[in-house]
Amino acid sequence: MKAMIYHGPGRKAWEDVPDATIEKPTDVVVKIETTTICGTDLHILGGDVPAVQDGRILGHEGVGTITEVGSAVTSLQVGDRVIISCISACGHCDMCKQRVFSHCLADEGASGIGWILGHLINGTQAEYVRVPFAETSVYRLPDGVTPQEGAMLSDILPTGHEIGVQYGHVKVGDVVVVVGAGPVGLAAIMTSRLYGPSKVIAVDLDANRVEQAKRFGATHGVLSSDDDWKDQVMALTDGLGVDVAIEAVGVPATFQMCLDVVRPAGHVANVGVHGAGVPLPLDTLWISNITIAMGLVNTDTTATLLKMVAEHTPVREPYLRPWRHREGLRRVRPGRRDAGAQGCAQRLTSRRRPHGRRPTCGVRLRGCADAALPSWTSWTSNQVGHTNRAPAPRPKVVWHRTSVCPTADRGGYVAKSRDSDDDSW
Repeated sequence: MKAMIYHGPGRKAWEDVPDATIEKPTDVVVKIETTTICGTDLHILGGDVPAVQDGRILGHEGVGTITEVGSAVTSLQVGDRVIISCISACGHCDMCKQRVFSHCLADEGASGIGWILGHLINGTQAEYVRVPFAETSVYRLPDGVTPQEGAMLSDILPTGHEIGVQYGHVKVGDVVVVVGAGPVGLAAIMTSRLYGPSKVIAVDLDANRVEQAKRFGATHGVLSSDDDWKDQVMALTDGLGVDVAIEAVGVPATFQMCLDVVRPAGHVANVGVHGAGVPLPLDTLWISNITIAMGLVNTDTTATLLKMVAEHTPVREPYLRPWRHREGLRRVRPGRRDAGAQGCAQRLTSRRRPHGRRPTCGVRLRGCADAALPSWTSWTSNQVGHTNRAPAPRPKVVWHRTSVCPTADRGGYVAKSRDSDDDSW
């Protein structure tokens, strides 16, 4: 099978590797239909996660069809379409019994770490993946929920909800600020509305992302590039500061921004993955009674969120928007950073050329030599339908990329649809 292999910081490659197989009785093997490149994968490529070893298949999110089941698996069967959780949990250890699945004590990968796919064992950016503890680590894909929608429930939506909203203790009447309006930030904005805050303020460097955030439930938007961004936020709180500040980027500057605008006795929820230490000014924080929370997603709300998406609750409408606009990759210009006048997301596709030639896309991930795609990317091995021409032969590999707004999450570029009168391509 083909898979995306990590070879150390800044180095990765598509390679032929042995097919995923059942190794333990509680495993299933899933044929991947849709997966993503998460911001955490970018941290891995940047060398920020040293536990990831050379030769590891990347990826911890995905949707696909079960092709093999282990002898101890009774509630799943071959042919089931499932969402793969980013957290693999045995369901029986002391931590799992406390619903702290992110620190499962089982012996897969490393005891005490539930995030193992694409981290400590081979992941989902491949044609097939072995999923341990299948009965507690996958969710059947409901009718009416597409694989692309389901992939957002692997990690992005529960992470924004649990680590941002729940750890931030958002409650009725609160003023919430979300710093960083990327996919996880948007998930936090969207799910915070379930708790009845009076205001949700989106803060981002990109004006189009701020506008997109309003479509996901933000009541106000502030550009962090404005010299008076802090004054704008404080003005929305009568000068008191926000009740909850959610950091959804993972750099020291945005963490400090949250500290700058949170009110006394407020909460700061850090969702972003930091590749280095962040200053913590305890000399000024202690007297303000600030609570700071952070963590690895437990995915203990995934089933609830999936039900809300499947049953067309208020979560579903903004949730669907990132997938509505799709463009073939041959009609999209890679390497171009663009705010996107329509403020819509795009899905891009490319086919691997025959005879082992390079992919047609030529997309680069921050200067890497091999063709690749940046964050919020999904991959599928299914044929992409073409409504205006005869079906093409089934490609061996097809990629989809979706970026909200559509500026890619820290990926360094945005694709732009080609206009017929644009000859600069």
